[in-house]
Amino acid sequence: LAQRGDPHHGGVDDLAGEDRYRLPQDGGGRIEELGLEEHGYDVRYLLSQPLPRHHLAADYAEALLATHPVLDDVRAVLAFCMAAPLAQEVAARISCPLLVFFDGEPSSPEAIRCEFRQIQRSLAGGPVAMPSWWSQELVTQRSDALLRAIEDELRRTLLAAVSGDPFDEDDLSLDEPAAGPDDAAFPLISAYLDWLAHLVASYHSDYPAWGGDVVNLVSRQQPVVDPWPGAASTRTVRMQSDRASMLAHGETRGLVLDILGARKPPAHHLMEGTG
Repeated sequence: LAQRGDPHHGGVDDLAGEDRYRLPQDGGGRIEELGLEEHGYDVRYLLSQPLPRHHLAADYAEALLATHPVLDDVRAVLAFCMAAPLAQEVAARISCPLLVFFDGEPSSPEAIRCEFRQIQRSLAGGPVAMPSWWSQELVTQRSDALLRAIEDELRRTLLAAVSGDPFDEDDLSLDEPAAGPDDAAFPLISAYLDWLAHLVASYHSDYPAWGGDVVNLVSRQQPVVDPWPGAASTRTVRMQSDRASMLAHGETRGLVLDILGARKPPAHHLMEGTG
């Protein structure tokens, strides 16, 4: 990325995501809260509109880089939560030597199911049952059938809630056309689908071994992923803040600046990994 300010500072890519693509029940801040630009870093926020709808992490990363080109000399790629596997795919493509995660963790079929169910509940205005077509096999297969089925299901759920007229899910076909821009439900469904596509793509990552290192800053109760798959080394830093406040915390900002400047945080801040 283009350098700015202090000439020894390179650029930083950010895969934090935007708040509107996280459900209201979820905590977490935005990487822009770190204020890295104030310290001379040129930060490119890759998870911004238009967002990809690819179901594979490799394709998702390619689409991000095609839409938001980056320059040479990227110091690090930063990612929040389940964007971490997508950041790894980006780092592998731009030969970035360092990944910095905040509560970095893999996506999973259970996470996708839980988020889908929360969105359904939000659209329906109350508890709803999982659709009969949902299966572990559908979630794990590397195809776009899941995203197409999710889009149709969310559109039908919303329209049924607005009209008060329930639909029969037996009429749902995975071959039906998905909601389009002329559909009244499209804007809301599109935002939710962006979030779910992000999780699905993250789940379908190959965790490429790109020769770089991972530093994972984790909040108080976050489980540790160590070693991080595909990383040459993994360092985990246990923070005292919770997930919701971690990125706005001064301690986090100081550690990130240390990491970007010295390629590793001070020893007393580290919980050494085995990777």
